[in-house]
Amino acid sequence: MIVLSATNNHYFSMTQQMLYSCNRILDSTITTFYILDTGLTPHQVNVLTTHFKFFDIKIITYPEELCKPQTLITYSFKCWLIDYVYKLCGEEVYMWLDAKQMLKYRQNEIEDMLERCAVWGTTLFKSEIIESVKETDWTHPTCIKRMGLTTEMVKDKKQIQSNGFIMDLRTPIGKEFFEEYKKYSFDKETIAPQGSFKHMHISIETHRQDQSVLSVLMHKYGFSDNHCLFSTFHNTIFD
Repeated sequence: MIVLSATNNHYFSMTQQMLYSCNRILDSTITTFYILDTGLTPHQVNVLTTHFKFFDIKIITYPEELCKPQTLITYSFKCWLIDYVYKLCGEEVYMWLDAKQMLKYRQNEIEDMLERCAVWGTTLFKSEIIESVKETDWTHPTCIKRMGLTTEMVKDKKQIQSNGFIMDLRTPIGKEFFEEYKKYSFDKETIAPQGSFKHMHISIETHRQDQSVLSVLMHKYGFSDNHCLFSTFHNTIFD
């Protein structure tokens, strides 16, 4: 299994907690972490590679030419890293965990999920505000249209979260999904349509960028119910 994440100086302590949450849950003999360095200090890099040796951790340096504000990579860094590692490692299970996520499911539970479907996202947070959010509340209509759907088709669907997601790229459907995910993630007008804003207010301008692309694509493939709490924001406890 390949686990991917990204971190910087601000999220460094959270990244450590994320790694601890994976320890003794994932089989360290078959798990490799690839972490995109988006602003770590040399000391922090040393901490991750020295004090977390229960996993094979590889730090990937953020390409300097892609660090400029408003470049495409600003919006699609998750897909960029998955694609980069896929070219190195080939057919594997790829799990993305944001630095603030905590892994909750054990490896056998994740394997059971993948037996049922090759692609999974995480469930919306259970709050009065967020639980009621629909796809069209957080995804710009331009994105939906460019991905071959209509707002009518997704207006009653919940937006699936991308703070934790899994793609089984050992399977034909997983690879097909990833190729389409990559296509739209690297298309500026899909992942960051002109006039859209990345915030959490419900409005026609709201657009969650990489999360919107992942969620709309999951609805397109009929994976609307493929989300669960295999990972959660920090150690959030749900009723």
